[in-house]
Amino acid sequence: MKKLIYLCGMMLLCMNVMAQIDLNDENWEEALYDGFISAGRGWNTYNFHELTTLEHPNAIWWCGAGAFYPCTVFTDEYHHQVYQPSQCVFENNVLSLISEYTGEDDLSCANGDYILPQSIPGATCENCEQPHNNYLSGMIQSLPKFGFGYYEIRYKTPAHRDAHVGFWVFGGGPETYEEIDIMEYSNGDCQDDSLYGYSSGIWHNPNGIYANNPLDPNDYAINYAKSYYHLPTNEPDLSEYHTFGLEWMPDYVKWYRDGNVVSEYRNREHIPQYRKWILVTYEIGTYHGSLMWFGTDELVIDYIKVYELKTDCSDDVFIRTISDWENFEPRVKNTISIGSTNGLIVPQNQNQTFRASESILIDQPFELPQGVQMSLIVQECPENL
Repeated sequence: MKKLIYLCGMMLLCMNVMAQIDLNDENWEEALYDGFISAGRGWNTYNFHELTTLEHPNAIWWCGAGAFYPCTVFTDEYHHQVYQPSQCVFENNVLSLISEYTGEDDLSCANGDYILPQSIPGATCENCEQPHNNYLSGMIQSLPKFGFGYYEIRYKTPAHRDAHVGFWVFGGGPETYEEIDIMEYSNGDCQDDSLYGYSSGIWHNPNGIYANNPLDPNDYAINYAKSYYHLPTNEPDLSEYHTFGLEWMPDYVKWYRDGNVVSEYRNREHIPQYRKWILVTYEIGTYHGSLMWFGTDELVIDYIKVYELKTDCSDDVFIRTISDWENFEPRVKNTISIGSTNGLIVPQNQNQTFRASESILIDQPFELPQGVQMSLIVQECPENL
């Protein structure tokens, strides 16, 4: 059905999508906010899950990438990292992902250079070893999945040759591979000589995995929204915090840096539709086959947060009385009709955002006093498959 907004009123703000997320909009609810308070934070090295303690009862993170079962401690042949809980440190109300050059060409589980998660079947030295592992590094993946919404991270980014930082969401559907890169900082990835370049994009393959047939160049995930950016060049060591955000809806995606939109994409055919894990990585990329960094440094994360829209997309709502207005529960509805045959006058000092997936109709007399703000947003229902 075609989506329409009909208006007969004054002082209305009407949109079919938000220009930028407004957390004063009560339709949003907090799905995750982790400021990495240090009390009680640590790792269970049996399964690489975050510890559950009285101070922090609900584990949020997995050290490594459980989505890449069973060998969660390795990246691919270009990076040669071994992810370890020791490299993911909760301290001073931040989470630090530490990348460390070990001086060893082949780190070995058998020699005790690193540990594997013992609770994962198949995670053994025999089937997980790779040649030329040079670095111990930090990576986290969320234990829960999250859906359409707004994602944001605030962190300080290392800047040196082959530093590789990623903030992304991953997790395909039953027949598709889906991934959204929110921020991927890498000298090797950004095709220039600057240490300040980063990229974003959407990876999609309708055939289920990233490369369903490695011998078929047409059966790889394609990046349909690749964009390149630069961090401020007046920060030689990037010593300041920056925020990177993603607004992900069924029919559009927006990318943010420091609160400003830097890119967007609106081809629904390639926009991910399934709930996803959050992943944050810091590693040293050896893209050209030679090492270019021989030290220890860290990615310092101040917070990670996710907000999702509350939904009740099968509900048709009628705002006919002041009581209807005051008792309205902000959620994405199917349709909303506003007004009264006697003339509905909204109370003063009211701000309200109405969201619907099909239509918002002001079909009877309706009055907004001066100073009242009402936002009307018609959008596709943000419910994941």
